[in-house]
Amino acid sequence: MARKALLKVLEEQQEIIQQQSRLIVELVDTIESWEQTAGYDGEELKERARALCESGIETEIY
Repeated sequence: MARKALLKVLEEQQEIIQQQSRLIVELVDTIESWEQTAGYDGEELKERARALCESGIETEIY
């Protein structure tokens, strides 16, 4: 019984991580879109987002 509960929690955590990864990708895309619209180079913001992602979540978004 405890094993099933643990597996369920792990699956839920994996889903949350995947959702967060998708949100980070969307955020980076939005920043890039804003850059193009405003003619602004947001490299620093992208680096911060990338560092945040790497420090907390291991994904294959880049």
